[in-house]
Amino acid sequence: MTDVVSESSTRAANSRLDALLKSKPPTDQVSLAAWWFVVSSLESSVPVRRAVEGVEVLSAAALARAVSRAQNAVRAALEEMPADVESLPFAVQRSQNSVPRLRTTIRTLALLVVTPRVTTTQQLAAALIHHWHAISRCHPNAVHSLQPAVLTVPK
Repeated sequence: MTDVVSESSTRAANSRLDALLKSKPPTDQVSLAAWWFVVSSLESSVPVRRAVEGVEVLSAAALARAVSRAQNAVRAALEEMPADVESLPFAVQRSQNSVPRLRTTIRTLALLVVTPRVTTTQQLAAALIHHWHAISRCHPNAVHSLQPAVLTVPK
């Protein structure tokens, strides 16, 4: 019974998300596909944030899978961006202090998803890059005193 309720509520949530994303302004620079990848990254990032904050217990393997899913969705969203966004620097974060907290990057991306204002590809790409660095710090094999790996987006 729980699976049926869960599946039903998931369908309803996806339907609401679909309506929300389709209501983005016609002048929005971000494709619908990119927005769905952002949503996918957020869905994978929330359990990671909860585990990092001690609210949820995840095994190291489950945490690694969730981090990888979130990172893959970020990459996919960035690959949906126009060619001119490719030149954005994917700089290595120099210190742990310069990497935003995961909670912050989740909030930033969620606000971009729900805002009725136009989102530029540069705005979204910058938010995704920050999110990628924040999520990278949560991988169970990450060494927090070192910078995360560099994100590259093939074109």
